[in-house]
Amino acid sequence: MKSRSRKILIFVVLLILIIAIANVLFRFVLPIKPVRQVSASMTPTYNKGDILFYSHSDSYVVDDIIIYKPSTRPFNVAIRIIEENPDGTFKVKGDGNPATIPTLDQDNLGKEQIIGKVIGSTKGFVFYPLTYGIYLIIALLLTKLVDSKLKK
Repeated sequence: MKSRSRKILIFVVLLILIIAIANVLFRFVLPIKPVRQVSASMTPTYNKGDILFYSHSDSYVVDDIIIYKPSTRPFNVAIRIIEENPDGTFKVKGDGNPATIPTLDQDNLGKEQIIGKVIGSTKGFVFYPLTYGIYLIIALLLTKLVDSKLKK
């Protein structure tokens, strides 16, 4: 029985290390960053819960899908550039929205608010273990630890 417990422990530790390395790579090393699509504003192109991958770009053009930081919200938004204004700002709109939302800077989005250009995506459940899996593993380990202490 101890051999089986040891194998499970080694597996869990390796899983934690793999998830931690993947998190460090995506957050600090790789030029490509993940972000979760938090709304249905880009449906049908991207659905709520999808993981979008973006990277910094020096130029943005009409029809690019970008990630930007609205001045009125605490989270980043994925949106499509639909027009470049004469002053160099952009007019942007979600594919699933009937019109722009001025309170989210969508009529005059400045380049300094743009974080990057979307270069791909995956369904949320595929990428979920890399972004949040470590929390789940820690919770399971703590539960196991508390459970074993209570049984004594």
